[in-house]
Amino acid sequence: MTKELSPKDWEKIELYMKAGATQKRIAAAFNMSEVSLRAKVEAKYGETYSAVNQGFATLGEILIESVQFQKALSGNVPMLLWLGKVRCGQREPEIASSIPPAQDDIDKNHLIMQLQHENRELKAAIEEINANKSKAR
Repeated sequence: MTKELSPKDWEKIELYMKAGATQKRIAAAFNMSEVSLRAKVEAKYGETYSAVNQGFATLGEILIESVQFQKALSGNVPMLLWLGKVRCGQREPEIASSIPPAQDDIDKNHLIMQLQHENRELKAAIEEINANKSKAR
């Protein structure tokens, strides 16, 4: 015969499920078999152990997230940064992304403009030399 669980025992079982404890560890904590634990949970909640466990595990995750959120809003900067990255998709800028996508074209156009300027200067210098030669004749 298995022992009956007190309301305090059920509170602990629910807490352990929220914490993500395995069925094996919960059963061991109450000195019972996994089969007995499953039967007691199913009798109490009217659902399979897996469904009940998943419900409490999800509640545990929500509790963790809400505490993290509260910590972030109360000024915990590392938590705020972490939640920003995880929940909002924020990230540190990558060096490659700080370069404009058309940077190669910009560089080529700049070089072309420099060469055109040098070409005009050389043409002007040649014209001046030719003009001086003509005057000297």
